[in-house]
Amino acid sequence: MCELFLLFKHQKVDIFKIPPRPFEGHRAELWTEKIWEGFVVLYIKNDQIILKLVDENEVLFAQCVIPHNYETVVEKAIDSSRYFSIRVENTNDKNEIMYSFIGIFFEERTVAFNFLCTINDFYRFKIFNSKFNSVIEKKKLHKMNEGEKITIKIKGLKVKERKETNDKNFDLESPK
Repeated sequence: MCELFLLFKHQKVDIFKIPPRPFEGHRAELWTEKIWEGFVVLYIKNDQIILKLVDENEVLFAQCVIPHNYETVVEKAIDSSRYFSIRVENTNDKNEIMYSFIGIFFEERTVAFNFLCTINDFYRFKIFNSKFNSVIEKKKLHKMNEGEKITIKIKGLKVKERKETNDKNFDLESPK
């Protein structure tokens, strides 16, 4: 069974029909046709982020999978920090995936910033975690086996004879 874990949810976003992307990037000032408003939700599913646009009754408007190179799916507008273009996907009757680009608008800058940081932080943590696990696998922790002994020589200290009663007890003389 595949579980969904909630990463981010915001209840007031506006969705726009956007013109084709110019070479320099999307400009939010050209987005004039609002087509929908509702919630944006980010989930984790199978180590990927799923973006869903739903209304207050949880009816799905659009969704997409956000890969680790998320800039291909979520792109900031060049003239505003609160507007993003999103590549949404739909599967038709022939199981072909069709893509469309829509614009998303957050009323508050902090929410837009948190939206992008949530995506970025998830994949940065995932990359860090995979690198950390590979380093741990390569380096085996060296443990002493039972009965193994270590001899440490410290300059200026002499070891007295071991006491017969306790084999592991050392008395060290102080340096003179």
